[in-house]
Amino acid sequence: MTSRDELAAGTYLALTTFRRAGDPVSSPVWVVPLEDGRVGFWTAMGSGKTKRLAHTPRVVVQHSDARGRVTAGSIPLEGSLTPRRPC
Repeated sequence: MTSRDELAAGTYLALTTFRRAGDPVSSPVWVVPLEDGRVGFWTAMGSGKTKRLAHTPRVVVQHSDARGRVTAGSIPLEGSLTPRRPC
């Protein structure tokens, strides 16, 4: 089973965001472990991910390689995103 700790220990995630019509769009992102046990990622403002996340915080994450190919045996986790700007 995949846990937050296992996700935070990885280097990449396949981050799936959703278009207004509900269509999934998956992109590889770098994993950023956060101090409070949550898992984060960095992306540029104005990217497709941020535009899709502006209308729905729903995401699915799964272990992947740098190209976004999910790791065999990894389990997708659904959650919601809380945007943060870097300090």
